[in-house]
Amino acid sequence: MMHVFKIPGCPVESTKLKLQSIVSSIKEVDTEYCYNIEFDTPKGQLSAGDMNKLIWLLSETFEPDRTRHNTSFLLESHTWDINNNNNKDNQVLLEFGPRLAFTTAWSSNCITMCNACGIKGLTRVERSRRYLISSTIPMNDDMIEVISIALHDRMTECRY
Repeated sequence: MMHVFKIPGCPVESTKLKLQSIVSSIKEVDTEYCYNIEFDTPKGQLSAGDMNKLIWLLSETFEPDRTRHNTSFLLESHTWDINNNNNKDNQVLLEFGPRLAFTTAWSSNCITMCNACGIKGLTRVERSRRYLISSTIPMNDDMIEVISIALHDRMTECRY
């Protein structure tokens, strides 16, 4: 599986206001999209040319620098450190996307476009939404659950 990240994900201000109305301690919300790319080969690699085409397809026309391969913007641009961070209790990284048992129409269309551009070997491309949420107080499991419910449709999506 390969990942391509794009910023911004969802509208930041409206997401922040929505979450602050539910959990008043929310101070910052940043978002990005993550494209989860599955291959039909065990190696799961693309040629440099095919990788450039794929990034071009997933990028905004006038902002190609906001899309990149295998490096999250959220984890790079914040003081977030999965292994050792003093603010870890005040931040949570949540990711939501389509249920894994079903291939979405979005994925089918993306694969069709990739094939039309000569990119072969992809079996599935799903887009998930990632949120880095900062709070003024440590976030407990109940707060995270309330936030999760507000950010995704439990019928068609799941938390990754």
